[in-house]
Amino acid sequence: MSHPQSDSTRNEGEGLAADDRLSAGTNAAVPGVVGWSELLLSSTGRTGRLRFWLGLGVLMAGFLALEALALYGYLPGAIAFIGYLALGYMGLCLLAKRLHDRGRSGWWAGLVLLAFVMVWPWPAMIWDFAGFIVLGWAIVELLMLGGEDGHNRFGPPTP
Repeated sequence: MSHPQSDSTRNEGEGLAADDRLSAGTNAAVPGVVGWSELLLSSTGRTGRLRFWLGLGVLMAGFLALEALALYGYLPGAIAFIGYLALGYMGLCLLAKRLHDRGRSGWWAGLVLLAFVMVWPWPAMIWDFAGFIVLGWAIVELLMLGGEDGHNRFGPPTP
């Protein structure tokens, strides 16, 4: 007769359907490992603070490289524009995953994007102050606070 395992002896991820593990952003070959393409090109699942910081670093490096190439004329304007769109898409995917880790819908990324557009490059109107408030909330919520413990509606937590 088989006895159910206690929580302390159960392997992480055991008992979850394969779809749950994949939707959580894990690599099926190596449990708990998320590849760069999964991190930056998919908005499903969750990502913790460390991976979010790493993803932001990669996106900032890409943005600075793109800026330098465009500034010195090595990239035509149309190609630079496509590069900016690609970086923006990757940033929104990363932002959605971090919002999922905090238990919020990825659609909150639209509010953060709107606030960023309001204040970039220079705030010009009194309403831009609202953008600063939203960005302040985003900095605290996404960069400083930990994710929800255990499973939430977006999947299991990631390290």
